[in-house]
Amino acid sequence: MAATLINITTQRFASEADMQLRDLRFAKHSDTYLPRLKKAGLIKWTVVRVWNTETKTTYKHIFEYENAESFHNCAPIWKEMSEIVFAGIDVKISADRGIVAEEYIL
Repeated sequence: MAATLINITTQRFASEADMQLRDLRFAKHSDTYLPRLKKAGLIKWTVVRVWNTETKTTYKHIFEYENAESFHNCAPIWKEMSEIVFAGIDVKISADRGIVAEEYIL
């Protein structure tokens, strides 16, 4: 069985208004994109609002995919969604990807 692929994406917004606009747009379009992402192999998506930094306008997204192929299948969907959700928003985005090396469910 292929290893689960994890993508951790950081979004740093220039302002609270930019973050809120992202949230509103995502809420408006999520019913369109989430079923497509699930079908393409996205298993789980957790969004964390970071509070232990100077600015409070940072999200960490933790995406869990069935495998690397699923990640690649989702990429065009993410691109399409991002063009709508992030249009005109001042945000810096970075991502790290890897496979699960250890997992503890307590």
